[in-house]
Amino acid sequence: MQLRSACFQVIKATLPIALACSVTGELSSTTPQQLADRYVDRVYAQSTPVARERARRSYLIWFFEGFVSPGDFMPGDHDLERDAFQDGQAFWWTRPSLRPWVMQNYGYVEVRLAGLWTVGYEASSLEVGDGSRRRCWLWGLGDAQIDPSLAMSRSPWGVPVAVAGYLSPPGRYGHLGSYDCQVYATKIARDGNQPLAAPDPRPPGMPVWR
Repeated sequence: MQLRSACFQVIKATLPIALACSVTGELSSTTPQQLADRYVDRVYAQSTPVARERARRSYLIWFFEGFVSPGDFMPGDHDLERDAFQDGQAFWWTRPSLRPWVMQNYGYVEVRLAGLWTVGYEASSLEVGDGSRRRCWLWGLGDAQIDPSLAMSRSPWGVPVAVAGYLSPPGRYGHLGSYDCQVYATKIARDGNQPLAAPDPRPPGMPVWR
């Protein structure tokens, strides 16, 4: 545990040698699927086929969680989840040219969107400005470029933004699964071409539910 904790600190503070901290040590010549197969072969060699497949799917889920959270800490003591999470983080930092491929491999599509961004307690809603009224959970991906002025211009009615990043397949995302889609942003900028949202008709002090 001490070694793995130290590894995490190296990944976060000394990114160029993150590969040395990966569980497999083979990130330079493999894919997430191959990493999952090798992990299962090593750790679940004596398990049933059903258990092995369950472990493989779990590894791929937690690999992606680490991949899109390259600077975060993985709590808990479940070895498979922690190992896969840290492998995903190491993959992010050591193979930047493959980031688009990994996102696409998990069903995300590279997009450019404009809309209204509303940020609040357990909320980060992008109402896409294409007439569909889709509400996507918007989150910065890794070292995303986010216009610093946006931090000073939050509004309960939304701030017009332009977003570059990756759009998820339709589903349930974000806090309590209350969003139709998810956008992992590589860039968020103020969009002066988008109209401001109409004032909220509710009395002052009423909660804003988006």
